[in-house]
Amino acid sequence: MCFAYKQLSHASSASMLLTENQVLDANVISRVMLEGLILLGWCSLEPSQRALRWRAFSLVSDYRTIKSRGAITDSMTQAKLTELTERLRDHPELYTNAARRTNSESNSDPYQKTWHVQESGARVELRQMAEELQDPTLKLLYDDLSQIAHWTPAGVGFDIRQNDEKPSIGFSSDAKMAQAYAVVFLALTQTLQIFNSHFSKSHSANPLQDLVEKYSRDFSMNPSG
Repeated sequence: MCFAYKQLSHASSASMLLTENQVLDANVISRVMLEGLILLGWCSLEPSQRALRWRAFSLVSDYRTIKSRGAITDSMTQAKLTELTERLRDHPELYTNAARRTNSESNSDPYQKTWHVQESGARVELRQMAEELQDPTLKLLYDDLSQIAHWTPAGVGFDIRQNDEKPSIGFSSDAKMAQAYAVVFLALTQTLQIFNSHFSKSHSANPLQDLVEKYSRDFSMNPSG
């Protein structure tokens, strides 16, 4: 539900930006949406274990929030920190490998920097998640949109034009606008399909699938095109 709500919010923002021809920022948002879809899709492959890691990582976040305050003198805060530490012992995958090899209690911060890890503690990158999902379109789109997010020459210089020997730049190309629309639609509908599949008791009717099929018929386009 958290992922679905966030995707709906991003889709609304991207739609407003595209209406105002703010194509660059809409593509940045579409990349964030795609990342959320890959994370959620990866979770859906092993929903019980991986979703639990996502929720359990909130304990790490709370732990770090308290520790960042410096010296702890308040008894209630110390009790909360002790409770968090005890609850985190039930999630050994969230400890760093170094903390596992030694006494984790002796480390100032023995926990992983992210929740998407294997039971071994090995970090799972977005690229690997896309590969596990076996959807080459997601991987291609993510790599392409990452060019913009990471300020690469290819991403920033996509819309450099050479007119009458004078270069100009603009981020309102039809191709990038179409890509933003396509990725927003892809990320939103697939997120909602995972949401629907998780909560639905009946699979006889799937209005989301009907919407996707109508989109494909009406526009006859592939999201990566």
